[in-house]
Amino acid sequence: METKDITISNDGKGIEEALELASQTAVKLGLDSRQSIHMRLLAEELMGMVKTITHEFEASFKIITQNSEVNLILDAKADMDYYKKQEFISVSSTGKNESSRGIMGKIKNMFEHAMHPYGGAETEAMVKNASIVAFENSGMHDMGAFAMSSYVWSLQSYRGSVEETDEEAWDELEKSIIANLADDVKVGVDKDDVKLIIVKKF
Repeated sequence: METKDITISNDGKGIEEALELASQTAVKLGLDSRQSIHMRLLAEELMGMVKTITHEFEASFKIITQNSEVNLILDAKADMDYYKKQEFISVSSTGKNESSRGIMGKIKNMFEHAMHPYGGAETEAMVKNASIVAFENSGMHDMGAFAMSSYVWSLQSYRGSVEETDEEAWDELEKSIIANLADDVKVGVDKDDVKLIIVKKF
């Protein structure tokens, strides 16, 4: 099952409609009350991220379900002026993007970096420095919706990489709603197309 696309933006456009779509999809899938709450919470985490993006932002949102797997998909085009964003951040007292705290804040920061309009090696370099871990050159690996992406980051892979090596990062994951409820979160970059998918298996 694939839902309609909803246009959302960080000024609030479409966000309530997107949350309602998540609730309606839970009903259509016959999820129980606990599962439905989890679906709603994941959508709220995603919409909360959208609201914190620092520039004018518009993207499409939809939900695709297959068997027991649900994918909440945010799809945007890279039209952001990265350097204007850096100028904006530099006027803060710390010179950092203060909203990029916690795992979802860091994913948001990485997503923003991927949306600047330069691409190629510059995109890879910006994303690597964004906050968490370098994207992998994915090529034709079995990455589902990201099979053709130039670079892919996965929460599942990140979780495995920090479990025994980074106590602070692991503690952050343990406290994260998104890390505890989602089976995976993927960010894919292919030229000017940037996708974020929250994967949940019920």
